[in-house]
Order: sequence, then structure tokens, then C-alpha cells
Amino acid sequence: MTTAALFKPAQRKQILALLDQIGGDGHGVYDPSMLSEFPVALQKRFTRNIKSDTSSWKSTLFDSSGNVIEQIKAIYALTVQECICSDLGIEAGRYNGRGFQAQACASAIRKFFGKD
Repeated sequence: MTTAALFKPAQRKQILALLDQIGGDGHGVYDPSMLSEFPVALQKRFTRNIKSDTSSWKSTLFDSSGNVIEQIKAIYALTVQECICSDLGIEAGRYNGRGFQAQACASAIRKFFGKD
């Protein structure tokens, strides 16, 4: 992985703006354009085709009208938050549940940047 694909402390403003949009969300998938303020290599690191798994409502993807969709090109909020922590050397702890883990990451990142 290149250094262009890592979050850096100098990206404080962009990271905090991103957290304002997704911080604490451990379940959501978002439009990759949310990472447009970051280098292309970093955007590519997180952009995936995420497929809907209709065997459970937790893994089924829905559009804004509540219709099931087969797949979407998106970023996964929890992965992004966990990687920000990892890239910046921030310890957020380990929690059961995606929501608790995402909230811990968001809180630790904000604290790291003096915004707790």
C-alpha cells in the first residue's frame, strides 16, 4: 500500500469533516464521493461493489425508497473509521457490535485531533 493510500494527521480537516457525515455509523454504506477530498489511491482503497445478501435484513441493501437493491458501489463506514484509527496509530478498543465499534473509533479519532 502506498503512502497515498493512508490517512495522515495532516488530513485533520478532511477526516473530521468525514466523521461529521459518518462518524459512529457502523452499518452504513456511503457514496464513494464522500472521500473526494482525499487522494485517489485512498479513495480506491475503500470503494467496493457491495452485494446485497437477502438472507437477513442486516445484510440486505436498500435504496432511499426502501427497495431492495442487488449491489452498490460504495464505501463501508466502519471499515473507513477502523482504518483511520489504524493508519494514525489510534487505539479505539475492541467492541462487540458494529455500532459500538464505530462509535469508539469516531470518539478516539476526535480525541486524537482534540475535538472530543
